Amino acid sequence: MRGAWIFNLITAIFTILGIGVIVFVGVQLATPLPPTPVVELPTVVPTPTASFTFTASFTPTFPPTFTPTPTATPTFTPSSTPSPTPSITRTPGPTFTASQTFTPTATSTATATETPSGPTNTPPPTPVPYPFAPLATRFGTNFSNSLGCAWQGIGGKLLNNQGFEYTPGVGIVQVRVFTTGFEVVTQIGTNSFYGAISGWEVRVADVTNTNTYFVRLESIATGTALSQDVQVTFSGLCTANSAVVDFQSTR
Repeated sequence: MRGAWIFNLITAIFTILGIGVIVFVGVQLATPLPPTPVVELPTVVPTPTASFTFTASFTPTFPPTFTPTPTATPTFTPSSTPSPTPSITRTPGPTFTASQTFTPTATSTATATETPSGPTNTPPPTPVPYPFAPLATRFGTNFSNSLGCAWQGIGGKLLNNQGFEYTPGVGIVQVRVFTTGFEVVTQIGTNSFYGAISGWEVRVADVTNTNTYFVRLESIATGTALSQDVQVTFSGLCTANSAVVDFQSTR
């Protein structure tokens, strides 16, 4: 090829230059650096400082002693002698003697006795206690389902007068839970989480709140109240969204 020798020449030149640079750098690295000259600084000798001696020259002067001069005490001489005050002698006046004595005469006065003429008040009859009495309301965390805090409800069971759970019979007793704008009725024995025999439950909300509800037992046949109304007020806490209201027989 005709132009190949030019490229070969350029290649040879750059190769020689590269080798020369490598050799130059190697020589510079192998040559030790010349020592750095040390400059000696002149020594400064401190000049002694003159000493000073202080001599006290102040002598305190005290004020002269003051001697009080006694002052003469004036003497008062009475100018006149007081005269004795004359005493007054009282002369008794004339004596009066009552000539007649009046003796009052007692007069008897009749006292009127009022006799009631209206009807005789009759005391009201003693109220008959309800067949069931509520026990203390207990609050706790939801335990009857898996909804957690997305639920709020009231439940309970029936106890006899000895404290054992029982049911008075199917279709006899129902539970009414109500408040403003809310009312639900359920029978006992419909939820075993609160009692295996007479457990019941009413769901009042899907979220926790601070509403107040009322609970009472009723007769299914007549709707007659079998207990007093129990007020249940929630706190709005998830840890107290389940209220337990148990009723116990009073007979």
